[in-house]
Amino acid sequence: MEKYELNTYLAGPIDGADIDNAKEWREWLTEQLAPMGIGTLNPFGQFGGDRLAEVRKDLHEWNVRGQVDNIREFVSKVVMPPDLDMVEKCDFVTLHIPKLTSEVCGSYGEATLAFYLNIPVYIVTTRCLRPVTLPNWIIGCSDKIFSSWADYLYFIGDKYIE
Repeated sequence: MEKYELNTYLAGPIDGADIDNAKEWREWLTEQLAPMGIGTLNPFGQFGGDRLAEVRKDLHEWNVRGQVDNIREFVSKVVMPPDLDMVEKCDFVTLHIPKLTSEVCGSYGEATLAFYLNIPVYIVTTRCLRPVTLPNWIIGCSDKIFSSWADYLYFIGDKYIE
C-alpha cells in the first residue's frame, strides 16, 4: 500500500446499505484522490477488500433473531476499533450521506469522534439541503457540506494541493 502525506477516512453507510454501492464510491474516490497525493483509509480495505464479508450473513441472522448480545460483542470488538483508529489517524473525514435509503449511525459516530479530535469533516450528500434533511447533529460536526463529488474534489484540490 502506497504511503501518502495526507489521508482521508471514507465514512458512509455500510450496515444495511447496498454493499456494492458502498464499495464502489470508496474505490472511485480513492482513484480520484491518489493523483492529488491524498490516500484513503477505507473501512472495506484498500481497493474494495471487505474484512467482514464472511460474517455479514451472521450479523443479518443475529439481527433477525434479535440476538443483540452477539451483535454487540462482534461490532464493539471487531468492527468499531479499527474504524475509529482510522478516524483518529486521518487528516480529514470524507462522509458520504446518500438519500434516505440506509442507516448511517456508525458514520455519525465517526464524524462525532473527528469533531471531538478537531479533524475536519467534509460531507458529500444527495439529500436535500433546502429544506435541510440532514440531522442537526451531523451538520454541527461538519466543516463543509457539498451536494456533488465535483464540488468536493474542487475544494479538496484547492485546500490541500499546492
